[in-house]
Amino acid sequence: MARRSKSSRFIFPGSDRVGDHFNRLTLADFRKRRETTTRLERCWMIHGIDTSFLVAVELSSHSQHVAARQLLLSLHQIGDRFGLAPQVLAEFVHIVTDSRRCAKPLTMGDALDRASQLWNAVETVRLLPSDAGVACFFTWMRRHRLGRKRLLDTQLAATFHAAGIGSVLSLNRPDFELFGCFSIQGS
Repeated sequence: MARRSKSSRFIFPGSDRVGDHFNRLTLADFRKRRETTTRLERCWMIHGIDTSFLVAVELSSHSQHVAARQLLLSLHQIGDRFGLAPQVLAEFVHIVTDSRRCAKPLTMGDALDRASQLWNAVETVRLLPSDAGVACFFTWMRRHRLGRKRLLDTQLAATFHAAGIGSVLSLNRPDFELFGCFSIQGS
């Protein structure tokens, strides 16, 4: 993977540092740091990001844009990280390029560039589906008798849960409340 140019900015608002992908925090790094944190140090956390929240952060025309950016900035300033699953990036690109949903949609190239920046941000912890997450997905779909309209949201929630994510940034509280294991911010 190529290094980002020195002119690239950090992804999240309020950050003025320039980094490269070698400085990104992995989930394993986070868990190791959490285990070695003393009681006197702040134990920062990873917040899972839902597509609805990411779109609000990115689109200035979104009704929740200011509130979403302020929340993201406040969490970033205290050192928290942001968990991102690949499906969120695909949904993000789908939404921000849709002229029916956005007054000023991005071009596909611009949307893909932005998604790539988010994926490679130092603040991003990449959350990939795991065997445990897929098993959780099947269990929740059956237990809660969810239909096809809930497939993607349930898969995302299961991915977060399997990764140990307890806090979700979302504007769609009901998508995560049902499972009873998340603190939901942003809605």
